Amino acid sequence: MIQLDNVHVALKGFDLTIDELRIPKGFTVGCIGRNGAGKSTLIRTMMGLTVPARGDVLWDGAPLDVAMKERIGFVYDDLYYPKEFKVKALRRLFRSVYPTWNDSLYTELLESYGVSEKKKIKQLSKGMKMKTQIALALAHDPDVLIMDEPTAGLDPVVRRQFVAMLRDWMDAREDRTLFFSTHITSDLERFADYILLIDDGRVKFFLPIDEVEERFVLVRGTTNTLSERDQAMFEGVEWRGSQFTGLIDRSTHPIADDWIVERASLEDILYFLTEVTHDEARIID
Repeated sequence: MIQLDNVHVALKGFDLTIDELRIPKGFTVGCIGRNGAGKSTLIRTMMGLTVPARGDVLWDGAPLDVAMKERIGFVYDDLYYPKEFKVKALRRLFRSVYPTWNDSLYTELLESYGVSEKKKIKQLSKGMKMKTQIALALAHDPDVLIMDEPTAGLDPVVRRQFVAMLRDWMDAREDRTLFFSTHITSDLERFADYILLIDDGRVKFFLPIDEVEERFVLVRGTTNTLSERDQAMFEGVEWRGSQFTGLIDRSTHPIADDWIVERASLEDILYFLTEVTHDEARIID
């Protein structure tokens, strides 16, 4: 379990505050939020790359140490190595760091992604850099995989293959844990167990995906069906003339009989809980 208690990170122009968060072992957790919401800062704090001003970050009840780091695969949002490095140099580097490094698995992954070890990092596209990172992260058989926007830059076909590969990786052992942030919420809907929504450096919710899908719904109707009390129950609402579309948490608010109720996707939930609520009610011409 990854445990954060009373964590506060103070950066220039941004604060991350996590009162309490428990990432359970053996599950896939998807972290969503707007750009600048704090997803990457949270990941860097979990990994010990950003030191909080206060609070505790514990892995299986203890601070992150070298032995635990060897059990973690980490995929950044970019390939942060000298641009003149060739991909084959990364093999030698990671082989020297991880005792469980698997050369044949790394070769297999690179070949399946179409990445040449002869190329320099500066010659790789963003998608190829991400594929290289994923291969590096998986080749030492980690217990925990942490990824920051892993599907960014991948085309839809490769992205689906990647998601299927992650699902297979999780299914191979019950004790594996996967935590990743993404803007492509459809990836999470395919296989995430939990959803963590962060906004302005705060946790909006951390829930099993089944509960997210059960609680949040889109409702549509006309303004003449709304009372002031009705309007107060929306998590976010848009107005288009006499029509409205709103997000409601139906675990806490009833839904009127004359409203149209639709399933809310993760993208809808992210949009209404972060973007629309920042502007209060949004009016569309």
